[in-house]
Amino acid sequence: MPTLLCGQRTENLAQLRHMATSGNGEARAIWCVTLNLEMVSRARRDSRYEALLSGADLIIADGAPIAWWARRRRAGCGQIERTTGVEVVDAVLSDARWGTFAVIGGRAPRDTIARYPDAGRRCVFCFDGIVNADDLDELVREVGAAQPNVILVALGVPKQDRVSRHLRDCLPTGAVMFGVGGSFEMLSNEGRRCPPVLARLGLEWAYRLAFDPARLWRRYLIEYPAGVPALLAPPSWRKRVHESSVLERLCTAARGIHRQ
Repeated sequence: MPTLLCGQRTENLAQLRHMATSGNGEARAIWCVTLNLEMVSRARRDSRYEALLSGADLIIADGAPIAWWARRRRAGCGQIERTTGVEVVDAVLSDARWGTFAVIGGRAPRDTIARYPDAGRRCVFCFDGIVNADDLDELVREVGAAQPNVILVALGVPKQDRVSRHLRDCLPTGAVMFGVGGSFEMLSNEGRRCPPVLARLGLEWAYRLAFDPARLWRRYLIEYPAGVPALLAPPSWRKRVHESSVLERLCTAARGIHRQ
């Protein structure tokens, strides 16, 4: 069962950085899911995807609705803020304390890496081609040989989750891996990061939709709303109608997780 990493954004990033740099070479890899409402919606209609996510080690609330749900369910856990995939990638690239990193997927990730001083030196593996099932064993060998502290898997949902699980289960050395979707594109020269004030108000979706409606309208107007029942319905109702919710996996919560 995954564990929800509770706390403010800076606290979450500090905990994740500690995991990435304190156990490399001594523990198995850790798979952290950056959960948003699109993923919850997919899990509601696809039990195999829900089972896949339930096998992750950590969950952080990428989406504002997930953070709201977690605060509502875990009143005693303390303040729970969003920690997005974009924020994770930005932190890894900008802060050498995260150590070395590998990149799998993404749109022109090398161009984004080049925008950060010193990040290129710390990037020990980068593959931005197509990843097929037949490539996974070779990917495990190459990433394992590079021994990164962090693995950023930017393949989109659900492929990045399947690849992350395979790497977690097969890598011979410890690393922390994140599914980060289109984060490299958003951090590129052509990308548009949401203004912080809109992000704090939970309106990042509206900002992104306004700039790219042709690509994002289905995600934000159809797929995201389909996950809302998992946020609002009481547990007793979900049980009666067999409302299988990835969000219930967040009920194991902790402040301050350290690798054993």
